[in-house]
Amino acid sequence: MPVDGPLPCRTVLVPRERVAHVLRRELIRVGCTDVLAGTRFVPMTYAAVEVLRAAGIAFEPGEEALRRARLMAVFHLDISLRHFPRDLLRERPGWDEAFARTLSDLEGAGFRPEDLESATASERLGDIAIIWRALDESAGQSWTAQRILLEASHVLEERPRVWPFQGKTLAFALGNTTGAEARFVRGVPGAALAFLAARPARERYLERMRALLGDDLGQALRSARVPRTDGTERNLLASFLFEPPWILADESRPRSGGPDGTVELEEHAGVETEVEATADWAARQIAAGVALEEIGILMPTLDPLAGLVTDRLARLPWQGGNLPVYVAGGLPVAGFAAGARALAVLRTLRTYLAGEVLAGVLPALRTSAADGRHLSHGAAMDLVWALGTVGGNAAKPAGALEWSVRARARARD
Repeated sequence: MPVDGPLPCRTVLVPRERVAHVLRRELIRVGCTDVLAGTRFVPMTYAAVEVLRAAGIAFEPGEEALRRARLMAVFHLDISLRHFPRDLLRERPGWDEAFARTLSDLEGAGFRPEDLESATASERLGDIAIIWRALDESAGQSWTAQRILLEASHVLEERPRVWPFQGKTLAFALGNTTGAEARFVRGVPGAALAFLAARPARERYLERMRALLGDDLGQALRSARVPRTDGTERNLLASFLFEPPWILADESRPRSGGPDGTVELEEHAGVETEVEATADWAARQIAAGVALEEIGILMPTLDPLAGLVTDRLARLPWQGGNLPVYVAGGLPVAGFAAGARALAVLRTLRTYLAGEVLAGVLPALRTSAADGRHLSHGAAMDLVWALGTVGGNAAKPAGALEWSVRARARARD
């Protein structure tokens, strides 16, 4: 990006900080460290926040963490719905999560409640719009990241001079760009677009990107071709791994001349041997001096494979501690000791403190005795059944309250 004036001043919009790290690293590798001076890497959501603040609009970010709790409160409001039974929303678990995901998808696509009301006479969409409006009233000035992007887009379309960053701007977009992100990028005055396309480039994907980011990008994606490199098996793999069948079937395309050490194919008898082989491979990369951030392990599903691989890698020797491992997408909280205890408590509460379930969770709790010991499972069973009640159940939820009464009555014995 060219620089105006004696001091460099550039802005690169990135969807997340990891993308900024990769860009900085590649600039250093190719010897362009001088262009890092005066170049700021700004996440899109942060840039949208600055636009709204420059425009004098009052709001607070972070609504995503509160949305499900607000939805549960909205379900208990006296609102008139035509499609969804209110008792179903209030009593059946999972509706708060379903609505939270739906509203996040709609916001990401650039919709607002009024769009649902005007688009169709569907009772279901009408109920979603009613719940969405009630949710917005409850949230007040607390906004999600997608709404921040959408509102900032409106501001830039009406007042481009509000853009708070000086110098040239480069917007870096990915193949999973949402409608709100695309509209914000289009609204940035004079911004150039760098796009990382997905492979394979299917027709539906090309049409979606054209609709989101304009005809020029759509034509560029259709005409773009993956760089063809050969000479090693690794280069052939990078060139043709995600290409469509008609390209792979071309007899004139380069092909492997045999194993050259850049790609290894292995088959294993089961998950255990595959996990061990994965750890051995990672250990060889580390011993060869490869940086940890350059070592990636792809797997078909996170649960339970990610936990198994992470636990095995943690046992590799690493500077007096555990090998640092980052899992994109995260690990199930129930796979950790604290998460397992919390899950046991939630399951017990969900069954209204039924006796056999309560006996299973007591060993995970710390006792109030001076020595602070834990109950064994057998001792927990004896304690529970000695109180003379079986607790509650779905037919008698109030039975969950009998434990404290019976405990006080039996304390004298």
